[in-house]
Amino acid sequence: MVKKLLHAERGSTSILIVIMMVVLMVLGLAIMTTALSNRRLSDKKIDWKTDYYALESKANQTISQIMAEIDLINQRQQSRTDGFAKIEALLNKTASSYQMPDFESAERPRLNMTITSQTGTKNLAIQLLIVGDDQADALKLEILEYRQWQ
Repeated sequence: MVKKLLHAERGSTSILIVIMMVVLMVLGLAIMTTALSNRRLSDKKIDWKTDYYALESKANQTISQIMAEIDLINQRQQSRTDGFAKIEALLNKTASSYQMPDFESAERPRLNMTITSQTGTKNLAIQLLIVGDDQADALKLEILEYRQWQ
């Protein structure tokens, strides 16, 4: 009798079906977790790119306005003092922080500015070099550093 019960295969299919269902559920949960984490990552990447390009746009507008002021100085349509005062007013309005160069020093003047996103979570730091130390020289603007951080 005991021998018959041990060799009886009745009900083994049910056990195999239950084990298969558990395996499929675990596999389904793993796939769903992976899909959700990929979705979160792609949303973060979209947010990062949106913030970056908004910052870059604002920085490019600021740089083009600075270059326009430098062109006015070079064309002698305004004095260097007035032009740099306008550049400082522009930076005061657009940049979250800036450092105007000391044009009197022996070093080449570097203009540092930081532009912050609207959310305040991301920053774009730019370092510009103003070339043309002598009053008679035409001024040029060179971008030395352009970096983004969170």
